[in-house]
Amino acid sequence: MKILFEWISIDGQLFLCARIVRTFADGFLSVIFTIYLKLIGFDVILIGIILSIILIIVLFLRYLLVFMLIV
Repeated sequence: MKILFEWISIDGQLFLCARIVRTFADGFLSVIFTIYLKLIGFDVILIGIILSIILIIVLFLRYLLVFMLIV
């Protein structure tokens, strides 16, 4: 990683690595949660609705947190 991102400071590299790991974990858990819901008998449309609602709530909470940190 040092060769590709040598122009970024150490803090920036750590932040980038943390962001990559978090994004991977979010995607992985989303897939596992979808498989789990399908295995316990949820309909595909209902799974889509549940995941959409979760996404909207997470986006709202992230923007709310950023707004609270700025103000």
